Amino acid sequence: MIGGIKMFKIGDLVYVSNPDTEYENEYVKRTHKSFFGTVTEVEDCGDEIRVDVKFPTTPNGSEMEWSYNANELSLAKELKDMTIEELSNKFNLQIFAEYL
Repeated sequence: MIGGIKMFKIGDLVYVSNPDTEYENEYVKRTHKSFFGTVTEVEDCGDEIRVDVKFPTTPNGSEMEWSYNANELSLAKELKDMTIEELSNKFNLQIFAEYL
């Protein structure tokens, strides 16, 4: 983090931890079919760091790539020690899984 701004690099695995709802209300709602995405570009725009994130292809073949302010994202590795219950509660997710 530099000067309170999170720094990311191309290839980082991230998730949207703090979406800018004002931006989404004014421009477009960014919907996600996947929880995690990969940073594809990082650009210093002076007053903000813009981060492009590509999300995995969904079963129907859709690809999603969205741009974010760096403050909207967090590194996925920050979640590595969370239990499924903690993850579900933190993000209001419904997780379906089975033991293999």
